[in-house]
Amino acid sequence: MTQSSTKITWRDRLKTFSTGFKLAIVSSFILLWALFFWHLLPDQASWEVGGVAEQDVHADRSVTYEDKEATRLKEKEALKGFEEVYTLSLVRFNQISLATIDNNFDDLMRIIVQRKGSSKEGAAAPDLTEADQKKALAEGLGLNLSDTEVNELLKYDEAALTSLHKNIVAVMSEIMGAGVREDQVGAARKQILQSLAGAPALSDLDKKVATQLLTHVTLYPTQVYDQRATQAKKEDILKQVEPVWQTVQKGQLIISRGEVITASHYDAMTALGYTTDRSPVGIGLGIALLLLAVYVALIRYLLRYYQAEDFAKRLRLSLLIIFINFLLFILASAIRIGDSDMALRQVYFLAPVATGVLLAAVLMETREALAILAVTTFLYGMYTQDALATLATVIAGLVAVSQVRHLQRRLDLGRAAVAIGLSLTVLALGHGAFWELSFPIIALAIAFSFANGVAVVIITLGILPYIESAFDMTTSISLLELGDQSNTLLKRLMVEAPGTYHHSMMVANLAEAAADAIGADALLARIGGYYHDIGKLRRPVFFSENQFGQKNPHEKISPVLSTLIITAHVKDGVAMAREAHLPASVVDLIAQHHGNTVIRYFYMEAKKQDEDLQEDDFRYPQKKPQSREAAVLMLADSVEAAVRSAAGKLSAGQIEGFVHKIIQQKLADGQFDECPLTYRDLNEVGDVFSRMLCGIYHKRIEYPDSKELKEGGQA
Repeated sequence: MTQSSTKITWRDRLKTFSTGFKLAIVSSFILLWALFFWHLLPDQASWEVGGVAEQDVHADRSVTYEDKEATRLKEKEALKGFEEVYTLSLVRFNQISLATIDNNFDDLMRIIVQRKGSSKEGAAAPDLTEADQKKALAEGLGLNLSDTEVNELLKYDEAALTSLHKNIVAVMSEIMGAGVREDQVGAARKQILQSLAGAPALSDLDKKVATQLLTHVTLYPTQVYDQRATQAKKEDILKQVEPVWQTVQKGQLIISRGEVITASHYDAMTALGYTTDRSPVGIGLGIALLLLAVYVALIRYLLRYYQAEDFAKRLRLSLLIIFINFLLFILASAIRIGDSDMALRQVYFLAPVATGVLLAAVLMETREALAILAVTTFLYGMYTQDALATLATVIAGLVAVSQVRHLQRRLDLGRAAVAIGLSLTVLALGHGAFWELSFPIIALAIAFSFANGVAVVIITLGILPYIESAFDMTTSISLLELGDQSNTLLKRLMVEAPGTYHHSMMVANLAEAAADAIGADALLARIGGYYHDIGKLRRPVFFSENQFGQKNPHEKISPVLSTLIITAHVKDGVAMAREAHLPASVVDLIAQHHGNTVIRYFYMEAKKQDEDLQEDDFRYPQKKPQSREAAVLMLADSVEAAVRSAAGKLSAGQIEGFVHKIIQQKLADGQFDECPLTYRDLNEVGDVFSRMLCGIYHKRIEYPDSKELKEGGQA
């Protein structure tokens, strides 16, 4: 029921943060960037075939890889004698080469036979003189003939020219139609000329005219290169070639310092991840941009849920957890087991990657834990570039989050260790079956899985107190310790104020059940119930539950003084809680469990003496509940005290009405205006209280005593 505030952008919020806070973010960014850059940048930034190795290179693991150079030589051998694919195409030959011959003979017909034809204007073309004919043959057709040969040629009629035309076309079509490639055109021309020279049907003049006419004709190839068919044919051959595989054993020398880098060296180092064609600048910039994207996403995610102060604390804590977890992962993944690549990868089952997620779930809330899980999964995947490491991170993290939801005692962390171990065992078995790994490797992975779960819990318990102290946070582990009834304050309460102790236990049970019903922190509500009234230890007899038939001391003092004594128990409780170093979250519940409600009884008594008194003078001088847990505790305290005072006199229906009446009074008094409690939550809380109180304080049947039974029997 908190009031909505003006929306502030995340950029505006960031401007309000201190320089130290911003430096912490930048420092963590630089540290992560340095770790990634150091890991992803090869020892030798540039490896090139033909270059010189700057240091000895040994294989850090066994790996099998394709020897691309050997495979290339094998493919080259398979392609020996390979012939490219050509297809027959007569289009250009027919449309250009033969068309040129046709045009030449049309000109010969016009020059020699002088057939009349229509000009463009439709008039008859004049006959050529002999001199014009000779000039046209020499200049127009390029025929270099003697006068005798020209005179003889001019005697040819249409039939003779047509016959010569057909012979030339027939020879050209026969030779070129068989298929001539571009590099064979010259040889084809010679073959055509030789065929014409040996043709018995042609005269010497025919052969000379044909030869000279062909000299000016461009021959186009009739076999065209088919790139698609050639490529398909080549691919079919290469498919039959098996790649050449090489195996490098762990520790094997790949290349010595000063040795010239060959293609085989390069392939081996590429398989081991030692080579890169990228510049260090590009690698560094890429890492920086990826980390920047992660930081921006995390910052905006947390800003969605928290105001400036809480956001700063939670962001610093999130970054610290991520960094700690990343260091744990690097240390664990540096362990080398076995010689094979698969054996080496089993170390991912040992890396305690769920530590950060478990810390976040215990220290903060599930949403922060899931955000940290998402970030660490991305970082591990980027760091290892291994699907197994990424999958192990996701599974272990999700299981860790699910276990914290039910954390009620330290022993539950042992259950979390077992759950993490079992989940990773399933992954190990699935991974082993998929890759058909040997039994020793699978057994190693299973052992690592359970060791992982144990390591996660041990590291979490070891780090947790320091983080709690540094960030002033309360965890379920701390709260569980406070719930121990041997705690000094609770023991004092039990001995010095037994009525208050019993009341506190009842309130704790009511608050825990109600908080659990509405999804609030049930454990915090229960511990708050245990300690909410410790301030009454200063003056226990001034509270009715501790009087046990004694005379009420308030009868001897004024209502105003009584009010001061009653309200002081909250201030005293806060002081005692801080002196005992109780967590801030518990101190807040002690301070807010009455809000600023009115002590109605003493106000009404005082009004009898002075009508001018103000109601505000009889209010608790404290904050209204700021959280759902504080509101639930306020209601549990009020209804338990009220119903207990009428113990045995109320029916179940009356108790239910009584509970809801008290809730409505607190609501009308504005006690829930500053906490995120909904009307639905209030109804749920009322139902839980009614159900529990009816089982304890409802009106019971009065059974007759022994005397009455005896008299009844005699009657």
